[in-house]
Amino acid sequence: MRRLHKLDALRLFFAAYVVIGHATGWSGKVSNAGLAVDFFFILSGFVLSRLLIAKRVPAFEFFVMRVARLWPLHIVTMCAMIWISNVSDPKIVLANIFLLQNSGLLDHLSLNVPSWSISAEFSVGVLLFFPIVSRHMLIPAAALILISAALLMVFGPQRIDHLHEQRVFHIPFGLIRCTMGSLIGYVIYVADQQFIQQRRFGAWLDIVQVSFIAVFVVLMATPCTPGPLNPNYKKEVCLLVG
Repeated sequence: MRRLHKLDALRLFFAAYVVIGHATGWSGKVSNAGLAVDFFFILSGFVLSRLLIAKRVPAFEFFVMRVARLWPLHIVTMCAMIWISNVSDPKIVLANIFLLQNSGLLDHLSLNVPSWSISAEFSVGVLLFFPIVSRHMLIPAAALILISAALLMVFGPQRIDHLHEQRVFHIPFGLIRCTMGSLIGYVIYVADQQFIQQRRFGAWLDIVQVSFIAVFVVLMATPCTPGPLNPNYKKEVCLLVG
């Protein structure tokens, strides 16, 4: 399958945003840089949809592919964090080894905390994303996107880009963000096949694609102000995410 080099450039750009956000304490023009993680969820959903629909990968092969993609580097960094932090709790270590640290098994994240995103990708990808996309279930995907967005906006206790281990109905917000993002990627892939590849709208769709990326960049650089939609929100909540 042909590699999409344009997506590699986007990965580099948004990965840099995440790194800068961590380095600066999520302040200034990168105060919302955590939203880049949601872009990665969307990108991953698009790429995996392309794979599942074009090649019709069976369930076990998909599982093996996700382990091979996510686990090797994770296990190296996890071992380094065990040595640095001196964590020995077997429950924490085992959950991290099996990429279940953000699946709801642990009360809080530990060791390599940013790895919550790949834990969410693994759990959502195997248990939810694969059965929906492999069966071309577009309507359930759209419904889950709307439900996930509603949960984030109504029940999220703080900025969406800082939600991962916090829970609603015992479900970590990291899983909800990943569900919404990866399924948006699936919907974009379907739209790509129906409209872009058939050239029904020509250059207009190129404008839509560039605008979509531009919106993410603007959101990541927009300063936070208090938001009124949820009375439980802290004062640093962004208005744009409720």
